[in-house]
Amino acid sequence: MHLSITSPVVVSFKLGYREPKTGTMSIFLSANLKNPPAPLNSNTFLQSYPKASLYVKSFGGIAKKEGYAKNIQALAEELTKLGLHFDHSFSACNIYDPPTKLSNRHNEVWFLATED
Repeated sequence: MHLSITSPVVVSFKLGYREPKTGTMSIFLSANLKNPPAPLNSNTFLQSYPKASLYVKSFGGIAKKEGYAKNIQALAEELTKLGLHFDHSFSACNIYDPPTKLSNRHNEVWFLATED
């Protein structure tokens, strides 16, 4: 079975704001895909996520580690300033465009909203 790349590609990781410690790269599979193919590599796995509320900061350009770190920190500072609650230990960086697209790129960083 051939699966086309989906958007976004999500890189999620546990963090201390400036330096990601461990990470996972993910792609979304269509909910219409009833029987996704089983991974062939032991480092590849299928994972489902429950519905959740996220805080999102979008930014342009070709994002690199430093750009993501800067935007993660900016989002965390803004949420804290607004008194909003979020999971400080986990963030996701999202790439919406293929590497060949050089302008008008869309990237995001996410934090999971929490109750308290």
